[in-house]
Amino acid sequence: MTATLADLRRTYQAHRSLIFDALESADQVDFALRAHALAVDDVLIQQWHKHGLNEAPITLLAVGGYARFELFPHSDVDILLLHDGADVRALAGIEGFLSEAWDLGFEIGHSVRSVDECIAEAEADVTVATSLLERRAIVGAPGNPLALDQRWQQAFDVDHFVKAKRFEQQQRYARFEDTAYNLEPNIKESPGGLRDVQMVLWLSRAITGATSLESLVSQGFLNRPECDALSAAYCQTKFLRARLHLLAKRREDRLVFELQNTLAQTLGIEPAGGLRASEMLMKRYYQAARQLRLFNDILIDALTSNRSAPKTPLPGSRFAACDGKLDLVNRGANLTALETLQAFRLLYQDRAYTSFTPELRRAIVRASTRLPENAFDNDECRSLCVNFLRGGHGVYHALKAMNELGVLGKLVPPWQRIVGQMQHDLFHVYTVDQHILMVLRNMRRFADPAHSHEYPLCSQLMQEFPERELLYLACIFHDIAKGRGGDHSELGMADARDYCTQLGLAEDQVELVAWLVEHHLTMSAFAQKRDIADPAVVNEFAALVGTEKRLLALYLLTVADVRGTSPKVWNNWKARLLEQLFRSARTLLNASGDTSVFDVLADRLIEARRLLALYAVDVTRAETFWRSLDSVYLQRHSADEIAWHARNLFFRQETEKPVVRTRLMPSGEGLQIMVYLRDRAGLFARIMNVFARLNFSVLDARVHTSRTGYALDTFTVVNPGSADVAYRDITQLLEHALLETLETEAPLSAPPLGKPTRQQRHFPITPVIEITPDEQAQRFVLEIVAADRTGLLARIAAVLSSRGISIQTARINTLGARAEDVFVVSGGRLAEESTRIELETELAEAIS
Repeated sequence: MTATLADLRRTYQAHRSLIFDALESADQVDFALRAHALAVDDVLIQQWHKHGLNEAPITLLAVGGYARFELFPHSDVDILLLHDGADVRALAGIEGFLSEAWDLGFEIGHSVRSVDECIAEAEADVTVATSLLERRAIVGAPGNPLALDQRWQQAFDVDHFVKAKRFEQQQRYARFEDTAYNLEPNIKESPGGLRDVQMVLWLSRAITGATSLESLVSQGFLNRPECDALSAAYCQTKFLRARLHLLAKRREDRLVFELQNTLAQTLGIEPAGGLRASEMLMKRYYQAARQLRLFNDILIDALTSNRSAPKTPLPGSRFAACDGKLDLVNRGANLTALETLQAFRLLYQDRAYTSFTPELRRAIVRASTRLPENAFDNDECRSLCVNFLRGGHGVYHALKAMNELGVLGKLVPPWQRIVGQMQHDLFHVYTVDQHILMVLRNMRRFADPAHSHEYPLCSQLMQEFPERELLYLACIFHDIAKGRGGDHSELGMADARDYCTQLGLAEDQVELVAWLVEHHLTMSAFAQKRDIADPAVVNEFAALVGTEKRLLALYLLTVADVRGTSPKVWNNWKARLLEQLFRSARTLLNASGDTSVFDVLADRLIEARRLLALYAVDVTRAETFWRSLDSVYLQRHSADEIAWHARNLFFRQETEKPVVRTRLMPSGEGLQIMVYLRDRAGLFARIMNVFARLNFSVLDARVHTSRTGYALDTFTVVNPGSADVAYRDITQLLEHALLETLETEAPLSAPPLGKPTRQQRHFPITPVIEITPDEQAQRFVLEIVAADRTGLLARIAAVLSSRGISIQTARINTLGARAEDVFVVSGGRLAEESTRIELETELAEAIS
């Protein structure tokens, strides 16, 4: 009796459950994946016969992971229906076979091709060639696979395949910023993922015929300990992927935040050493990824190199040149600490070689594990380090390679603690060690003329800073103390001071690096949380920095640091704020004498008059308009903004209708909006409501009331939902929406808070709300830290409005999915402590 489709499906699912329910450790994963592939084979063979295809001139082949018996719980079942060139479209059984395969719950990826079509497609598409390389016949006419084998041997172009696959890997690495250390890695595709081992096996099959890691041992490309280490790391990663599929109940190859902790619990991983269970899991993953990435480099190089190429010894050393690469004279030699560093200097700074040979890579890895902890703590090694940093070229690539090969933790002992260290702050996307390397990369790009178009000011300043090694050291140490508890800036400062002293740097150089590490967050805090248009704030910052040299170094480190957190955190608005603060502070530090606030404001008005003259504006009428304002207004706005306001308002000073004007930001990213009308209660809340409805994020808000009772508010907004938004095309829409809202007195309901992101759900932010009096005790500073969501500002504004509290300024700072907003407010009996406590409670309820 033939089983029904439902019975077959139930039988398969029961079999699959038995297989994966028993999967409890990495050493069982190969058996489980193979058993799953065989279970699918069995079902497909039954279906093949059911639909009468066993009598047809067609063969069913497995390709891809299914062919190599690595079928994960929710992976695609990739198949090829191979025929002899006959017209198979008439075979009604094919359509039924494929349709019922889907009904059985298989994610089928299929193609129907003749032998000739397979060869043609493989020549045109390396992905097809790769899948056919691992083909496996399941059932059907035996002649077709044999014919394909014969044609394949004749047509397969090994050199073209190898070149195409290496380019494909370069592209794949680039998609993940060439790092295995993303906080949410793709364990299949990321550097250090499963694809790295599969890449080695594809190339070995094409070049030498080796079909497994064991085959590479017999061919001399791997030794036994290396094969065991690589196999263990590969099985560990396959095990994690299989359990990830089971946990997610779908094909999920990313170790996303919301699954990390649950996966760790299901694997029985316990917190240890101050690390969460999820962090222990990720440490385990990163260790395996490091092995896979390392042996991918070693084996691909070995497979594609000329193994009989002659060596040319380098005079006075144990190194040799071999086929353009840096090698060892004697295979298997052990390197000293100094020789290990010399190898990196020769490759990355002398630039005479393309790479390390596989043997030299192995020697460096041996040195990283064999040498004692203090092996690099001697005058020769320290001198080489300092000279290498001073040379500049290759610093980032050398330190990145040192980290991958295990050397950097011996060279800089505090580094060992941060390798694979997670960061749960909703805006970093890399581990601590990888973030630091990204910051170092950014700093090096400032010094490279090829990248001067990316950061013109930073590139210019880098040329003015002769002691670049101090900047590189500040990059290395700025976050090196994260994860220890306490203030990482202070702990890192102590580490930097000790290390730089050991390097033999001059006292003033040591202190500059230590100061930069201690204050690496200071400039961002001033630029994004303080009103840097206020000369008093700039004076405070300049006094803290003290010298122009410190200012240059801090600005360069700050830009490199912010850009190194995540591609999404940096934007033109932050660049503009930091540059404005830098230029203002530099002017003060270079001033010949004391520069008063009044001098600064006078200069602003002079520049504003010049700008107005370009538009043929009657400056006397503009000055009448300015007299309706005050010095606070002048402190909060640039000369360009002052002129823009005057140009649009000098003839509308006593208008009865709202005036709304928008313009593109000078950076081209976002809009600046000016709103002018008679002041009234709840005005700020109404404006925020409009921005929330239109899905605009507010970057900056400055609120001012003139002596004549008019509100003059200026906002900077962006549309975070679309990186390609044409702001020029939506200015009229925004102006119309604002005017429509401002011309009515009808009450507005606060918009609902947007849904939290999945990161916010996994790492929820408890709102932190603080209200403190300012220095003059006339106004109050309201600081709010919360998860950033659509409608957040509108809800805050609605609460403040309901209590009769006026907003003077707002500094909106978004770090990934985290909002850190600062408001200067007044009114509403805020001087009373009980009122402040009630307000904090009400705000917390509104934004939670």
